[in-house]
Amino acid sequence: MNNTISILLIGASVGLYYMYISPTMYGQTNAPEYKNRSISELSEVYTNLTDAIVSTTEAKQKFTDARNQFNTVTADEKEKLAQILPEKIDSVKLLMGVNSIASRYGIGIRKIAVADERQTTAPESQAASVANYRPVQMSFSASGNYGGFVQFLDDIERTLQIMDVVSIKFDSTTKDLVYDFQVVLRTYVLNPVTETVQAI
Repeated sequence: MNNTISILLIGASVGLYYMYISPTMYGQTNAPEYKNRSISELSEVYTNLTDAIVSTTEAKQKFTDARNQFNTVTADEKEKLAQILPEKIDSVKLLMGVNSIASRYGIGIRKIAVADERQTTAPESQAASVANYRPVQMSFSASGNYGGFVQFLDDIERTLQIMDVVSIKFDSTTKDLVYDFQVVLRTYVLNPVTETVQAI
């Protein structure tokens, strides 16, 4: 009799394990509602949520650290940074700056044009526009002697605002050693930045 009861209890225990305990603990239900999922599935959800919270917290901390570091920059340093890589192009100020440099060396500037390169298909411009900045192209004609023009270009590349010389063409026909140059420069402006880290 005792043996029979023992066997029945063992059988009931085995059945309970496979029919209820095992599915509840380790089953893969993929149920849409959390209350119908197994403990194993809920544990996995908990781990994923914990990892997400940790990642978000770390990203927020990095953003806060970067912002605090930027806030230590002085007003004078921020002004210089704004000149090196401005948030937007000031065409009038840019033209006046180039013309001011040219006048030092007797270089005449005309036919000035400024264009945002975001619409260009040039690979380097596409790469730049994807980054935190975008290129702006400036073209103009210049007249003057060769020595003055070389000094003008040297000063252009030494300006606080970043300027790259893209191309130079000149007319070999001269009068009184005065050359006509066709110049294309490239400068850069910041792309708008959107804060995506939210407080949690």
